[in-house]
Amino acid sequence: MFPAREAHGIARMGWAAATVSAAAAALFYRGTPLWPDLHDAVLEIGLASIALLLIPRNSRQDPPSTANAHSTLVILLALVVFAVFAATLGRGVSS
Repeated sequence: MFPAREAHGIARMGWAAATVSAAAAALFYRGTPLWPDLHDAVLEIGLASIALLLIPRNSRQDPPSTANAHSTLVILLALVVFAVFAATLGRGVSS
């Protein structure tokens, strides 16, 4: 999907974005005190998945690139999905 020399940096960026998004979603949740939710979000998403960044890359062959990592439409769609997620936080959309 990405050239081998860029894949690790892209994975790191995705990991950081997921960790920050999970922490931001925990800040929006109003169910319990803030610290336990924020703590759980950072541990479950950030710390638990950090081992995936340590997988050695195989640089023998670069696969053909088929993804557009900088698509404005994809980024906007991801922001909309995150906003809906943060607004509902598992409660569903109520009328």
